[in-house]
Amino acid sequence: MVWAFMLRSGLHITGSEHMSSALGFKTWIWLLKLRASSFRLRDLGFRLRALTFSLRNLCFGLGVFGIRLWLSAFVLLAWTFELKLLSFEFQASGLEFCISDCNYQALVFGLSTAGFWHRLLSFKFWVLGFEL
Repeated sequence: MVWAFMLRSGLHITGSEHMSSALGFKTWIWLLKLRASSFRLRDLGFRLRALTFSLRNLCFGLGVFGIRLWLSAFVLLAWTFELKLLSFEFQASGLEFCISDCNYQALVFGLSTAGFWHRLLSFKFWVLGFEL
């Protein structure tokens, strides 16, 4: 390929031009290697960009997961706090409320409805004139 280009462009290898043509040939080989390495570098750049994009998506996904995890922990903490308030209200009213007797499903049900019961028990019945 290089020889064909050199012949088409009028470069002929004859005695005195042998040294310059050999230098030209080496230059062409070096340029071809440089071009191939630039393609490899460009491919490496595309791969690094894709890796950076993947890492950015992973960090975003982990961030969203972390936010969800913190929100879940906060909601669970709030439910636990409301459940304690609920148990205090039951104890204050003379009723006994014991979590240790509950099985797992009742505990989950209690956690999911603790906010509702707390709001219901602390609601002011202004129509009747007293507060629970």
